[in-house]
Amino acid sequence: MFAVIFADRDGKDLAPLNSAYSPAMLPIAGKPILEHTIEILRQRQVTNVIIVTNVHSDKVKAYFADGHRWSINITYVLSRPDEKPDEVIRRLGDTLPYPYLALRGDIWNGSIDEHDGVYCYDVTDPSLSINTLDWKCFHETQADLNQNSLSKLSDYHALALKISKRNSERAAANNRPSALSLGIQAQCKLTNIENGSLSLGHFSRVASSVRCSDTVVIGNHCIIDEGVQLTNTLVMDGTYIGPGMDVKHAIVLGNTLIRVDMDIICPIDEPFMLGNSSLEAFSVATMLERLMAGCCLVALLPVCLWLALCALKEAKKPLRLTPFTTGKKTLYLPEFTTAKRMHRVLPSLLAIMSGKLHLFGRPSDTGKTLEEDSFATWKDQYHNLPQAWISPASLLLGKDADPVVLELTEIELYQKGQVHYVLSCTYLMLKLGALKWFAFLVNKGNFKSPSKLTKEV
Repeated sequence: MFAVIFADRDGKDLAPLNSAYSPAMLPIAGKPILEHTIEILRQRQVTNVIIVTNVHSDKVKAYFADGHRWSINITYVLSRPDEKPDEVIRRLGDTLPYPYLALRGDIWNGSIDEHDGVYCYDVTDPSLSINTLDWKCFHETQADLNQNSLSKLSDYHALALKISKRNSERAAANNRPSALSLGIQAQCKLTNIENGSLSLGHFSRVASSVRCSDTVVIGNHCIIDEGVQLTNTLVMDGTYIGPGMDVKHAIVLGNTLIRVDMDIICPIDEPFMLGNSSLEAFSVATMLERLMAGCCLVALLPVCLWLALCALKEAKKPLRLTPFTTGKKTLYLPEFTTAKRMHRVLPSLLAIMSGKLHLFGRPSDTGKTLEEDSFATWKDQYHNLPQAWISPASLLLGKDADPVVLELTEIELYQKGQVHYVLSCTYLMLKLGALKWFAFLVNKGNFKSPSKLTKEV
């Protein structure tokens, strides 16, 4: 089934957050609002999604790509100024089959563990108008009645903290740690929490003398320095809060402090008080992965050429080129049955070099949604691991091992620092690779000719 998601709202009513986020990309519980909507649609058997974007369309495309992480096919349409939803549908023409779902993706539609109805149209024929989904019309009819429409900064602040608090209560009901929620390689202590709960995003750091009260949500790649007091506060991604700051009932974005209780927006020009964190700017592990991918690419190009020449010599048929797309780049490789493995390897190496894919981590999602009663305490940790080309747990245990054991092993391997993790996985891959070739030589007894090796590859 098809779905059209309108995420083309300019977000001026959420200024200054609109300078860094489109409304659809505002994070709730560690994910963009639009991602929660896509997960709901995937659970309802939607397999094709068209996202209508406008501002920050490049960030939306970079995050969701073609939708393979959710096992759906995502395409994008850029809306024109003052274009109505019906006009967008007419522009899509025959590419959009009936029936389809039409909904807004820049409002809170809930998450997969909620059972509220999604505000959408089930369009069965072209005569049905969906112009009431236009943001101006939607704002006049629904936004003032529904806090989930996120038409004000206070609405977003209240919703983000409410969802975080609800998740803490559900964790407590399932006998799981409830006061503290940690992302990947986040650093803090239980003593940071005076009362309430703290949700800390990926790669964020909280100093030991920081004190948090009520509900506090801190995004990814944030630094909270010594002596900071946080109360009922939402800290956006990449934010630095300097020593001794006392922040209450606020949203903090870079050097901008937004007091939602007093409707005050206060830019602070002193970088030692508020500013942008530098944690996201440079990652040694990511650079190491890119360097390794580059070295592999340089080493494998002659091998690929050699395989192609051997296959040409044996096949004696015209040369055919097959396109392989990786992000914005298209790589044309010879189409030989003997070189199919290279066709899979080279685009993946290009994706790692461009930073769109990790070298080591958990494999891509299968698209299967877990039943609610099957959630375990480690499931969230596993799904927070980066998706990558090579799964270290699969290398160690084999792809046919028990899925639960594979997931637990993946989490255990990722517990160390990033650089340690990459180096450990590299050593594991080289060790297993050497053993595999040694076993090959022992079993076969001798090297084969280049033509026979080409057939096996």
